[in-house]
Amino acid sequence: MPTYKYTLKNGKTMWYAAFNYTDWTGQNKHNCKRGFKTQREAKEYERSFLDQEKNTSDILFLPS
Repeated sequence: MPTYKYTLKNGKTMWYAAFNYTDWTGQNKHNCKRGFKTQREAKEYERSFLDQEKNTSDILFLPS
């Protein structure tokens, strides 16, 4: 779970999460989100995103 620290021009330290995942079609994707105040928030976002991706179902086919 990689999270990275960066510094704004005003000297404020922020965190971002950058990670790869496999979507429902089997393609590898990259996701990056910036602007977290703490490392814990960045890791929590990554965990919740990956859990949501894992729990999404494939395409649903309705009977005709």
